[in-house]
Amino acid sequence: DHPVLTGIPDEPLQAAGVLYRACLPADATPLLMGTGKPRKAGTVTNIFGTHVLKDVEKSPIAWVWQNQWGGRVFTTTLGHVKTFENEWMVRLLVNGIHWAAGRPVPKASVKMTPIVAGNDFSLSGRRPLREDHHLGMYTTGEHLRAIRL
Repeated sequence: DHPVLTGIPDEPLQAAGVLYRACLPADATPLLMGTGKPRKAGTVTNIFGTHVLKDVEKSPIAWVWQNQWGGRVFTTTLGHVKTFENEWMVRLLVNGIHWAAGRPVPKASVKMTPIVAGNDFSLSGRRPLREDHHLGMYTTGEHLRAIRL
């Protein structure tokens, strides 16, 4: 198990948002694989090109990578505001930041606080997170499934 997965349940997880297709560097280490159902299967053309979508799509949703100089990168395509209501998502993000910074990740016994719309986790003078506030490009209520690799 990779340190970033410390405390992440070893079972399928549900996350709000949509599944992004990701092309990882050949030497990246995928940590979580996502599955999702597109609104429409078949050939789809958009600003990113023409793609053939299957009834069920799969793509890595969290991975780590290290460059030739030892620089560490943690990446996830998760980010829907509702996903942060899950303790495991907050843990994944915190663990990934610690790992990338070369710091020990928190022990699995350390409690993580989910970020729920309406809770004021903001800095002084900033608005609290609202239910209609979206992180990233997620705009639908669809769900995807995350599976540990």
